[in-house]
Amino acid sequence: MFRRTTPIDGLPAELLSYIFLLGAYRPPEEDASGENPAGEANHLSPCMTYSYAFPCLVSAVSRHWRGVALSTGQLWNKIPVTDEDSDDLNDLEGTGFKLARLFLSRSGTAPLDIMVDARDPEWDFSEYDTSTAGSTPGIDEEDENEYRHPFTEGHMNAAMQMLLPHLHRTRSLAIFTDRWVPMQTVLNALSHDVPRAPMLESLILMRCNEFAAYTPDFIPQECGVHWLLPFGSCVGGPALPRLQRLILSGVHIKWKSLPALLPQQARLRHLELTYHCSDVRPNKAELHKLLSVCPQLEELNLKVSLPEDEAEFGQETTMENVEPVLLPKLKTLKLGYDDSILGQEFLELIRAPNVRTLVLEDASYAASEVVQEASKLLVQMAYPGGRQSRARSLFPHLESLELGRTQATQEAFQIFYSTLPRLRSLTLRETPVAAARALRPSSPYDAQQTCPCALLDTLVVRGFEPCEDPLLSEILVERTNYGAVFRDIRLEPWFG
Repeated sequence: MFRRTTPIDGLPAELLSYIFLLGAYRPPEEDASGENPAGEANHLSPCMTYSYAFPCLVSAVSRHWRGVALSTGQLWNKIPVTDEDSDDLNDLEGTGFKLARLFLSRSGTAPLDIMVDARDPEWDFSEYDTSTAGSTPGIDEEDENEYRHPFTEGHMNAAMQMLLPHLHRTRSLAIFTDRWVPMQTVLNALSHDVPRAPMLESLILMRCNEFAAYTPDFIPQECGVHWLLPFGSCVGGPALPRLQRLILSGVHIKWKSLPALLPQQARLRHLELTYHCSDVRPNKAELHKLLSVCPQLEELNLKVSLPEDEAEFGQETTMENVEPVLLPKLKTLKLGYDDSILGQEFLELIRAPNVRTLVLEDASYAASEVVQEASKLLVQMAYPGGRQSRARSLFPHLESLELGRTQATQEAFQIFYSTLPRLRSLTLRETPVAAARALRPSSPYDAQQTCPCALLDTLVVRGFEPCEDPLLSEILVERTNYGAVFRDIRLEPWFG
């Protein structure tokens, strides 16, 4: 019997395959304002914007479509590992992961994007379950309400055993946990007898517990501080020759040996070290050594991870005559300090004259009673050699600036702004009113007319106090009279 065909059945297999790839992409959700509320999170892994039902759907439409789908390895190369992908809710050892195994088997030889998400949205911030893993809950009400994390250490062990044989063709690897023990399992697995990862371009290890970074000692203390080095056991050259993005959030490794994993002129373009407690941060020498092998670096993000070297350990002496690392291609610098003095000391380690975007944030503990006064930090960026020095500002080509909770005097803000003649965009987030008042131009009766950041055309002010400042509207009018007209002004007193 003759089967009626549709026009799409006449498409070449290559074109149909490409249509399938486009159909599997799931664009990030946007809110009513057209903004993406998930922010940069969607860019951490290609798996976050992938529809896993779509490949299975098109492969079940017809024999022709199934043949095309199964022969398209890239349609199956996004590998998700979550607690939801388990055979049985009572499977505490994670022997399932049916979807991940299916996609691995159908991906052929295609480069892999792997995401292991071991987080629980209902996590209670405990590091261990009250009951032992594998025990049977009791019948009393207290046991029934007892929290048990759905992604166990057994799940992570099974996941790593499943994934390790495929590391040689892995292009991106992102692992997210909320508890430390599963991440410790990952570090152990990646540090012993693993193959080189010649295709790995993005490595992301995140322990998503920001509160742990504000304790002086590493927690959980029962685990102790173990210094491991993922891919450190590889031989035959650098283990990560193509790595372009490295994000370590709440995860410490053997910092001193990290540069050995990269080639002499590393391709690393994005480096992010965030949320490390004082116990496990890299020291100045280790950070300096790491940055010195990354001349291609384009984006650097350090937040609650700045070195805290103590003078009694002799570190200041060893770094005294060391030249700052030149990062000529660095375009974006994000600096979140929990101590403004640490921010000053870090800026002495680098020279990045071509930075276009700077995010400077007071990232100290929100409930802390200690005010991180950053006036000296702002003045240092304006005049790194002192007010009498002829040295130009640290960031003379800055075009976009965001200040978050930055506490400083109006004079310090004015000094900083005066060295940013190319600034186009300024965001003030929960800053004191002095940050906006420092934008006021000189009086029209002054002998020398000046206007800070005269090219500034976008101003975003967030936070109740700065938005309600009665002088803000006057300053905007005065800048307009000067000729410094804003194209876009946004006041968001109730943002967040």
